[in-house]
Amino acid sequence: MSTPAVLVLDFSQPAEEVLLAQINHDNATLITPDQVRMGYVGALPQIDSDGRNTTVYVSAAQGANLEGAGYFNYHRIDISTVPGTRSTLFTLVAQKKLSDLLPDINARFSLNLTRADIVDARLPSVAAGQTLNASLTMSARALLWTGTLALTLTR
Repeated sequence: MSTPAVLVLDFSQPAEEVLLAQINHDNATLITPDQVRMGYVGALPQIDSDGRNTTVYVSAAQGANLEGAGYFNYHRIDISTVPGTRSTLFTLVAQKKLSDLLPDINARFSLNLTRADIVDARLPSVAAGQTLNASLTMSARALLWTGTLALTLTR
């Protein structure tokens, strides 16, 4: 009996490409990003026995050598699990909104979060030497992520 291949996803790539790698792995297909369009993303009402908590509507792109459309269920990752032992302390310089912190967050955690992935908000005012907590909440429509990441901010 052979051991199933382990899929290692590169979260520094665009979310659509990462999800398509998962779809290809799960279905033994070789679909490319130009062949499909991803639409509605939503939480499943109940997590299934394989831990899948999300559904996405995938359809063949116009002119692609594929036909049809359907829903694909998969596991969206809780963003709070990403840091592991890495620091969630970020130093503010000129950032005014959570989205302004995305380049730093992406670099530290090897991610590719975009404004569409998060619920953007103004950052709290932080005086020099002070630390404050902030929450980076994932959008309900984020393809790969769910939940909230607790951040600590300093100036």
